[in-house]
Amino acid sequence: MKKSYQVKIHPLQGATTSVDIIVPTVLASTTVNARSASRLQLIDSTTGLAPDTIRLHRKGKDLYVSFDGRELADLIITDFYSPNSASQNVLVGELQPGLFHLYVPESGDGANYQAQIGDGALPVGMALGGEQILIEQAIEPAAAGGLVALAAFNPLLAAPVLLVGALASGDTKATAIGKAPSILRAELYGADDTGQSNSDSITNKDKPRISGTTEAYANVKITIGGHVYEGQADAQGQFLIPITDTLLGDVQTYQVTVTDASGKTATAAGKPFTLDTSNRSSSQSVGLLVELHPIVSH
Repeated sequence: MKKSYQVKIHPLQGATTSVDIIVPTVLASTTVNARSASRLQLIDSTTGLAPDTIRLHRKGKDLYVSFDGRELADLIITDFYSPNSASQNVLVGELQPGLFHLYVPESGDGANYQAQIGDGALPVGMALGGEQILIEQAIEPAAAGGLVALAAFNPLLAAPVLLVGALASGDTKATAIGKAPSILRAELYGADDTGQSNSDSITNKDKPRISGTTEAYANVKITIGGHVYEGQADAQGQFLIPITDTLLGDVQTYQVTVTDASGKTATAAGKPFTLDTSNRSSSQSVGLLVELHPIVSH
């Protein structure tokens, strides 16, 4: 059965264009060119929203995209990694009407973020679940003025900058000394958010992942449930840290501590989330052994 997808190319300058993708195809992969600083939006024509997962493979300056777990590429984006746009082109998707997110590695490996995928490396599974972004800023960052200019037009850096106000409104308070590293975001990883949406901070996973944004290459520690979990931010300051011990209780609170290359630290309270175990399989419950004895009449 064939499915239809679409890629919508939003350049910084010029008109938005859309290209249909029919999969699987017995002919050739659909090919489009990534214009400088393009935001390429993937769409499942059946739902009108983004496909949840994709596979990415880099060959030179080109990015190969496959849908539905296929090995062969359904879409080839030429010049995605061209010298003047390698840090600007980005794949995004609309999770719910009006809610756009980046595609990030399913494994949580920061070395496999879109801009970091190695030439000729094995295909990388990506999930829609990076930080939520405002589509106006994601597609037309020039409209954001100086904020985007400070981020060097890199959407992986610009989007978190635009969300600082939202983070502050969530009572996230950072404690820093001198020019300590900033912690722009720390929350339940979108792909592990199993509530009504992937942004309502509800999960049924007792070993979820915490994602966030801080300084590039900073060391990150998550303290939760009496344990400490460590990781490192990538070149864009993105981090994704798995919780490897089973969490207990309902509302989960945690601290994020970041240390930059100069040794300066900052600490912030991450965005709390709720652990919902109500929908778990009854097989995970503790069973009761009942011994039956026949009733003998005398």
